[in-house]
Amino acid sequence: MKNYKTKSDYWTKGKRLIYFSNFIKNHNSLINDDDVFDVLQDTIENMDWVKFIHDNFSKNAINRMQKNHSFHSRLDLDDSPKDMFTAIWNNLFARKTLKKSIIKLIDNYLQAPYSLKKYEKEVFPTRFNELKKTFDLTELEYEIAVASSFISLNYLTIQDDHGHETHAEDKVIFLAKCLDRDYHEISACLQTNSKLLRFRCLDDDFDFNRELCTFLSGFSEEPLTNSYFKVAADEVLPWDFYGNLIEEHGDFVKKIINRPHKSNVNILLYGTPGTGKSSFAQSLAQQLNRKCYIVAQQKNNRDKSDSSVDFRFAALQICDFQIEPEKSIIIVDESDDMLATTSMSFFGMNFQNGDKGKLNTVLDNLKTPTIWISNTPAQALDESSRRRFDYSICFKPLTALQRKSIWENNIKKMQMEPFFNTDLIDFCASRYEVSAGIITKVLTNIERLTPSGNEVKSTIEKLMGQHCELLEIPTDNDKLQVAKDYSLDGLNIKGDLPLNTIVGAVRKFRNEDASLAPDRPRMNLLLSGPPGTGKTEFVKYLGSVLNTKVVVKMGSDLLNMYVGGTERNIKNAFAQAEAEKAILFLDEIDGLVQNRANANRSWEVTQVNELLYQMENFNGVMIGATNFIQNLDPAIMRRFTFKIGFDYLSNEGKKIFFERMFNTELTADELAALNSIKNLAPGDFRTVRQALYYLENSSNTMRLDYLRQESEAKKITAKVSKNIGF
Repeated sequence: MKNYKTKSDYWTKGKRLIYFSNFIKNHNSLINDDDVFDVLQDTIENMDWVKFIHDNFSKNAINRMQKNHSFHSRLDLDDSPKDMFTAIWNNLFARKTLKKSIIKLIDNYLQAPYSLKKYEKEVFPTRFNELKKTFDLTELEYEIAVASSFISLNYLTIQDDHGHETHAEDKVIFLAKCLDRDYHEISACLQTNSKLLRFRCLDDDFDFNRELCTFLSGFSEEPLTNSYFKVAADEVLPWDFYGNLIEEHGDFVKKIINRPHKSNVNILLYGTPGTGKSSFAQSLAQQLNRKCYIVAQQKNNRDKSDSSVDFRFAALQICDFQIEPEKSIIIVDESDDMLATTSMSFFGMNFQNGDKGKLNTVLDNLKTPTIWISNTPAQALDESSRRRFDYSICFKPLTALQRKSIWENNIKKMQMEPFFNTDLIDFCASRYEVSAGIITKVLTNIERLTPSGNEVKSTIEKLMGQHCELLEIPTDNDKLQVAKDYSLDGLNIKGDLPLNTIVGAVRKFRNEDASLAPDRPRMNLLLSGPPGTGKTEFVKYLGSVLNTKVVVKMGSDLLNMYVGGTERNIKNAFAQAEAEKAILFLDEIDGLVQNRANANRSWEVTQVNELLYQMENFNGVMIGATNFIQNLDPAIMRRFTFKIGFDYLSNEGKKIFFERMFNTELTADELAALNSIKNLAPGDFRTVRQALYYLENSSNTMRLDYLRQESEAKKITAKVSKNIGF
C-alpha cells in the first residue's frame, strides 16, 4: 500500500508515538504481527536498540528469552528491532517491563524534538484542523479521524486478538487502545448517523477515506470544501426564457422555498434529459436572490473504497452544514443514483435500487432548500421518497418552439447572427429534436470551424447528423413529406363523406378557439383498410395542407416489456403531440387496442384503458390506422369522430393512378387488362414504378405484368395467413 509523505512530518511522528504509547499501555494480549513495532524504528532514529534491551532487562531474562522454544517468543539480538520487541512482548514475564521502558522512552523523546505544539503549523495538522472545522468534529471524533488516517497510511498497524482478518470490531478496539478511551465512547462516534460516517470521513467498515489523503498531505491547494460543493458559476439564463414553465410553476415554487416557517424544502425536477432542468434551477436561485451551490460528483477513487452514491450523500450534508440556509439553495444534479427507485420486471415483480432509508433520512433533515435533478421517470421513484418532496416539476421533451428559442439565444450570446437567418433557424429547430446541450455544442464547433455562408447549413447537417446517430434521434423527416404527385383523386373511400370534407372539418377544429366551444367533439380519425390503400399517405397530405407537424408512433414503438411501461409511453406520446401542437398518428393501432374480451393479462386491459382515457382528454388531432379493424376493442370505435375506410381501387381509380404514376395514357386494350387485375392499391403502383425505375424503355405492357404479379402475391399471402391461423 502506498504511503503518503507530507512536506514535513515531525508532528506526524510525534502523534504516532503518542498513539503507540497508548496502545502499549492498554494492550495485554499477544502480538501476532511484528509490524506493530514499526513505529519505534521509523520515528526514533539513531537508537541502539540492542543496548536499550540490555539496559532494561537482566542477563538472566535475556538468556531465558533467547532459549524460548516458541518461534514467536524466541529473542534473537541479531534480528530487526520490530522482531526483537515482538519476541520480548510475547514472553509474558517480560511484557510489563517492556511496556514501562517503551512508554518512558516515548515520554522522554516527545520532549524534544517532537513536541507537538512546536509543529502544529505543519501541513498535516493544519489540513486536519481544516477537516475538523469542515466536518464540525468533536475533539474525540477528530482524534479518531487522525488515528484512522494513520492506519490507512500504514503509520499504525492494527493488532487484533485473534490473528485473522481484521474486522470493523477489531478496528474499534484498536482505536480505543490508541486513544486511551473507553470502547463505548469510540463506538458511539462510529454509529451510522455519526458525522464521521455521514460525511464519509470513514466508510461503513471504519476505514479512512483515502481520497482525503491527497488533501491532508498538501498535494492539493484547493479548500477541502471544493471537493464536496462549489458555488454555481455558470451564466444564468433570463427567467422569462422558460415561458410556460414559469407561468405554471414559477411563482408557486418561489413561495414554497421562501415560506416563513423554518422547515426543510426539497424540490424535484425530473423528466427528459437536456430539457433545461439545471439551468432552470440556477435561474430560480437568482430570482430568489439566493447563493447557489452545486453538490460535487464523485472524484476519481482509485481503490474504489467509497461508492459514488455515498460520496454524494456526504457532500450534500457537508454543503448543508457549511452554508447559510436562509440565503442559499443547493442543487443536486444527476441525482438518479441517489434516489430510491423501483424497477418492474415483465413478471410484475419489484426490484429496489438505491438506499431508500438513507435518502429519506437526508430529505427529512436538510436545512437548506434543495433542488434534486433527475432523468428518472416519476413512476420509477419509490412512493415513500416521492411523498417527501414538497414540489415537483416534470420537464417534457423540448418543443420546436422551445428549441427555436434555444437556437436564437445561443446564436445571440455567441454573436453568430451573420451565420444564420430565420429560415435556417426554423429548419434546425424543426428537424433536430435534440437537447439544449447539443445545440450549444454544435454552435461552438461552427464558431471554431468558421464555415462560409453557403457552407453553414451543410456543416450543421454534418455535425447534427453524427449526434443524432449516436443518440438514436431520428432525422428522416423527409419520410413524412407527402409525395409530389399525391392527390386524393382516385382513392376508393367507403362512406358518404369525401376526404376533402374531412380535411375541412379538421382545419375547422384546429382553427377554433377551444375555450369558446367547451362541448365541441373530439377530433379522432380512424383509417382502416388493406395495406397500401393510402392511409399513411393521407396523413402526410393532411399535415402538409394544414402546415402541421405529424408525430408518428407505431404500435410497436409504444409497447414495453415492463408492467406500466406501455401505459407511460402512450401517455407521453399524447403529451408530446399536445406540446408540439402536432397531429398524433398511431400507425398499426390494433397492436395497442385489441379487444379486451380476448385479453389474457391484466396489462393488456390497462393499456387499452390508458389509450381510451388519453383519446377522451386529448385537445388535438389524433389519427389511428389499422389493417385489421375487426380486432379493435368496441369501446375505441366509439371514440373516433370519423371512421374512414380505404379500399382497393375501383376501375376508375386504377386508371387515374396508372396514368398519373407512369405519366402515360392507356389504350382501350390496356385499360381492359388493367381492369381485370383485382385488389390493386395505390401502393402497388408506386412499388412497380420503383421496380422499373432503372429499366430503359419500360412499356405499359411491362407495367401491367408487374401489377399482375403484385395482385397474385396478395393471394399467396392471404392463403398462407389463413393456414397459420391469422
